Amino acid sequence: MARYIKTIGSSAFLLFLMLTWNGCDQFNTLPLNIPFTMNVAVEGSEQTLSNSTNFCLSTDSQTYDDYKDKIKSLHFIEAAFRTLSVSPSDITGNMTVSLQDGNGTTLFSYAIPGVNPSDYMKPNSPYILQLTQAQIDFINTYLSNVLNSGACFTATITVDNLTGNPPYSIKGAIDMVIEAETEL
Repeated sequence: MARYIKTIGSSAFLLFLMLTWNGCDQFNTLPLNIPFTMNVAVEGSEQTLSNSTNFCLSTDSQTYDDYKDKIKSLHFIEAAFRTLSVSPSDITGNMTVSLQDGNGTTLFSYAIPGVNPSDYMKPNSPYILQLTQAQIDFINTYLSNVLNSGACFTATITVDNLTGNPPYSIKGAIDMVIEAETEL
């Protein structure tokens, strides 16, 4: 009987050690979402309009700056397009939203055919960019490669086959969320 009690006691103690030893890492890191916005405006009278903007996490994101010394890894979570203003309000066209890294390599290019940009103005929801797993992996590889130097992006919006009366004006935002694993 004493041997049975020792075996149960030893097993319980070993189980306790295994759970606490393997679970410690969960309490030493904290996932942190880093949202950021890249505003892009396209304006003109042509049938095809395009414009770009730059964004660097290290200089343009206060959240990233606050935690940069504690970040262990970065991972892409989500990207979306939303319209800030559009004129005329009934224009339609084919929109392409693309993102390049700081060296000009395209991380993704996402086509939204036959879009009316006013459909994605408040109070409506933004257009969620449903990226492929390969595109997400490509972004994550880039984020991993520039972890210590800070990620920079160039966001481009191109709209073609515009319908409606010119001049055209579309002011939009590409919203992204990246998750940082940070040390406590």
